[in-house]
Parts: sequence; structure tokens; C-alpha cells
Amino acid sequence: MRAQSDVFTDQVYALPMARWVAAEWHRFVTDPNRAPNDLRALGVVPTLGFDGRELYTERHRPSLAAIRQRVADYHEPYQRSVAKAVEGASVFIDGHSMAATGPASSLDSEQRRPEACVGNCGDGQGQPLPDDIITCAPEDLRWAGERLGHHLTAFIGGHRPVDVGINRPFRGGYGVRRHAAPGSGRAGIQLELNQGLWWNEEDGLDVDALDRVRGALNAWVEDLSTHCWKQ
Repeated sequence: MRAQSDVFTDQVYALPMARWVAAEWHRFVTDPNRAPNDLRALGVVPTLGFDGRELYTERHRPSLAAIRQRVADYHEPYQRSVAKAVEGASVFIDGHSMAATGPASSLDSEQRRPEACVGNCGDGQGQPLPDDIITCAPEDLRWAGERLGHHLTAFIGGHRPVDVGINRPFRGGYGVRRHAAPGSGRAGIQLELNQGLWWNEEDGLDVDALDRVRGALNAWVEDLSTHCWKQ
């Protein structure tokens, strides 16, 4: 269960320069990055783990009423807190973490993932896909990805440049679409950080590594705060 959580992610993103809201429950209680009416097995109240195994016995599977109650108790209060925090902001970062290797339920199952991924719901260049939105301008997304790669390389990369995916392996989910929709007046980027940067199942948390990731993010947020975002 711990390996399928956003392990220590709240500590990674608790940055002094940013307004910050964190979910205080496991995503298997209700997933804040799914639409409230998403009733799939990996939807707003998942019934499958990322490893493809059932989370509940048949008699304990949440009913539709139980799902709606969880959305009311957890999902919507969190979304309202985020909406309040981003009022007047020019950019919204929807911060997440991802397993170092794609789990069984993912399209990139068993594949090594990049150190980070920035997404605007578009393609590999940040351009819109047919019949879908983008939450920030493609050039802004690519710039943000380049600056994130620069800072992660400086703080943790050593002699190897850090790989930052553009809408790879994640394009952007419910959070960035809700809080940075076109016309909202703010740019939105979904950020996924590889949990392997600060944690693994065998050794647990690497506190020094977590501090280095936070240093890179602090420098990145400073860049974002001075950037002229296109609307």
C-alpha cells in the first residue's frame, strides 16, 4: 500500500515561495485527480490498486452511495481549498508523484519513467490534441520543462542530464483541467516527480535526496514567478 501512495510527496511540495494545499488522505480513499463522476475501477474511488489487484472483497466494495459520500467528504472540500488558494494566481502547478517504474495498470507498465514530467493535457510538444484542451501555452510548458530539468540536474543530476517528459507519461488529469481551464486567467501545469528521487521500498526515505529535490523546486518556483505567462 505504501508503494502505491504519494509517499512523502507532501514534504517535497511544501515550498516557502508557493501557496500550497495538500490532500491529507490516501488516493485510494478518493483520488483528487479524477472527476467526481468517474466511476471506473481506477476512478474517483478506486477498487483496483495500481498493481491490478482488487482493493476490496466483494462484500466490502463501495456502493454508489458510499462513493458519493466520499466525494462529498474528501474530494470536493479539497477542490474548494485549491480553488481558494489559486485565486489571483497566474500559474497553477498540480503537483504529484509517480512510481519509478510503470505499474501493471499503466500504459507504460514495467518501463522506467523519467525523473519528472510536465503536462498541459497536450502532445509531446505541448500542442493540443484533437477535441481536447491545453492548460497552458505549448512554449510555456516547454520552457517550464527545460527550467525544471536545469535545476534538477544542478541539484541531483551530477554529470547526467535529468530527463523531463513533456506530457509523458502523464498528460494532465482532473486537477489541472479544473483549476486552470482555458479562460480561467491562469496557466496550469501538472507536475509528476519520480518517487525514486527520494524514496525506494528497500531503503525508505533518503532525507538528503529529498532536500535536494526541494532545492531544485524552490529554484524552479522562483523562475516561474518571474515568467510572463501567456493567457
